[in-house]
Amino acid sequence: MAIILGVLALVVAGALFSFNRPAALPTVPEVREPSTVTRPDEAPSTPGPSEAPYDGGTPRLAPAVLLEGVVLDEDDQPVTRATVAAMTPPRLMKDVARPAGEPDLVELAGGVTQRFGDYVSDRFETEVDDAGHFVLEVAQAGPHFLVASAEGYVVTRVDVSAPAKDLRLVLRAGGQVVGSVVSTSGIVLPEVNLFLFVEGKQTHVAETTSDEQGRFQLRTVQPGRYTLKAVFDTGAPHRMSRVIDVRPSEPTTVTLRMDTGRSVSGTVVDEAGRPVAHAEVSARSDPEAHAERYEREHGHRVSDSSARTDASGRFTVHHLLPGNCLLSVEKPGYVQREHDGEDSRRTVLAGAKDVTLVMRYQGSILGRLRRSDGTPITRFTLNDEPFEHEDGAFRFPIQQPGVTWLTFDAPDLLRTLREVRVEPGQDVDLGDLILEGGKRIRGRVLDTRTSAPIEGAKVAVQHTQAGSGGTEAPELASARTDATGGFELAPVEPGSLRLDVSRSGYLPLRGSLRVSEEPLELRLSSGARVSGTVKDREGRPADVVLRVLPLGDHQGHSPSILQVRDGSFDVAGLEPGEYVFKVLSVHDSLGNAWSEKRSGRYVPRRVTLAPEEQRVLQIQEQDGRSSLRLRMPRFTGVAPEDVAPHAAVLIPGSVPQVRTYSGFERLMREQGVPAPPNPSSPEVVYDALPAGRYTYLLVGKRPQGGPYLVHTEVLVVPEAQSVTRDLQPVWSPITHIIL
Repeated sequence: MAIILGVLALVVAGALFSFNRPAALPTVPEVREPSTVTRPDEAPSTPGPSEAPYDGGTPRLAPAVLLEGVVLDEDDQPVTRATVAAMTPPRLMKDVARPAGEPDLVELAGGVTQRFGDYVSDRFETEVDDAGHFVLEVAQAGPHFLVASAEGYVVTRVDVSAPAKDLRLVLRAGGQVVGSVVSTSGIVLPEVNLFLFVEGKQTHVAETTSDEQGRFQLRTVQPGRYTLKAVFDTGAPHRMSRVIDVRPSEPTTVTLRMDTGRSVSGTVVDEAGRPVAHAEVSARSDPEAHAERYEREHGHRVSDSSARTDASGRFTVHHLLPGNCLLSVEKPGYVQREHDGEDSRRTVLAGAKDVTLVMRYQGSILGRLRRSDGTPITRFTLNDEPFEHEDGAFRFPIQQPGVTWLTFDAPDLLRTLREVRVEPGQDVDLGDLILEGGKRIRGRVLDTRTSAPIEGAKVAVQHTQAGSGGTEAPELASARTDATGGFELAPVEPGSLRLDVSRSGYLPLRGSLRVSEEPLELRLSSGARVSGTVKDREGRPADVVLRVLPLGDHQGHSPSILQVRDGSFDVAGLEPGEYVFKVLSVHDSLGNAWSEKRSGRYVPRRVTLAPEEQRVLQIQEQDGRSSLRLRMPRFTGVAPEDVAPHAAVLIPGSVPQVRTYSGFERLMREQGVPAPPNPSSPEVVYDALPAGRYTYLLVGKRPQGGPYLVHTEVLVVPEAQSVTRDLQPVWSPITHIIL
């Protein structure tokens, strides 16, 4: 709690505050209080003014609860432009329900109430006058944190009990730490993280980062002795520290020279030996060669050291530790080629000066964009990458030879798609491409049943023909509907077009599209709908996860996962067909854990839905009155008792024949009733089952090897009865593959 109190108090002053307790600083800031102020751990001897009892006569307003005082420097001179804030000790709100959407900051008369996780605190703030005086009116009597801050001074804090007056808050002048970070060879080092530690402490009290010129500044530092630590994680973990003394009202200037290791230089060429300019070379020290250092600096992310090649293909990368380092190079239209013909990082020794990196040219597509009158289109995008050229020319490097789709966009012109095949290392010239003006596609999306507008539906257009390699063409245009259900798409080139409309809670709509000036009216059906409740074994609303899985051949609804809050759920947009509704524990993706004392579980529910059907499900943990006791087959290791049970699952209803082990695992994951994980137990008991038809799948394996085997048994469980079955497996082999 002490840590939390310190954090909450320091938050008041925003960026001027550190989130560390003042006790972490070299000396405790001086605070002068009047003798009349009650200590925070003592109860006031008399009720505060706001607690005045009502005597039944004329109602009286309670006197204001005030905190009054002055803010001074160490020479007893008033500090102007200081801010003083008071905050109540945090109150734990963990067990109090928080209304949905309630903000973290709520206005309070004269102040605000702010939330910090599970805690809330009231905060009041004011500024001093020209004489350094302040008056704070707080909401209630009792303990408060009082915090004063001003530019150039160290933040000070005192615990007081309101009301109080004649308070004297003394601010101590802060110092500054300014300096620069360079390598031992004098190269400026940007993006070096600087941390300031009080001697003997593990938590830093200030931090900053060096700029592009390697300069840094730490302002308003409490005078004292510190350790300044530099952390540079480019190329490898680099560290250095220096002890410094910070004096009040004056800067401490520091120049840090970091040994950032060695460099690697060389040339990037193509397969013909020609230099490759403007390639990006990245390097880092091999983590395996410096495992101890990387482990010691666990939690710090090391970024690559990088450099661009010049016109002659030369590069130099810095900041590498002695030993092996890894090099890679990138440039649009090229891939790195190593001496063994594989694309990979190149391993070299730090300090090498004659490294040659070879890149393989992949190819490019070039051409020019024109309007129908022949004028060039000077600004456009190609595959969402902006281009600008006075003659409308473009060159688009590719990363992989073969078929490539190009999408051209220009203001008020048709979005145009082209499929282009590029052979390895070749350039393809498309010549002049004409982009025509076109018509925008407009319309509205409405609910089929209510004719109400549907907001947030995605409307997309694309070509119906597939590419030469069977790949689907990219979208020509797409948009989201507004609050009126309206949408507008960019102009698209004519052809065989398809329109797709989708929205959560509705069935998708797909159909052919003919471009015209007439607005479209598109209607979405909400399909079948299933709503209901989920309760635990005591009948209380449950917070769980609900999986909705389609069965059979219909693909109109992909598997979905719902977070059930307060025991209620609602799923719409379901196509007709059969589904499984499976409740999972929020702590276990496979359902509630088995316990010999508490075999708690939710039995999956299989539902067949008709078109537009509205179904209500009431799911409760252990809601059945029947039980099933299965006695496992013997295993001796000698035929015919030479199959050892490996895994098993009980599934409500019937299931298709299992042919692969992955198919068995999918059934267990999606439809299985939670059960003991060890099917080799002499008995497996399922209690509190609903009556009905079940399928039990038992998978076994012979110790000497061979394929997995499966036994399938159909079981009928009557209402409110106990069924015992001795399993006599009829084993069938299944394939152990991943599908």
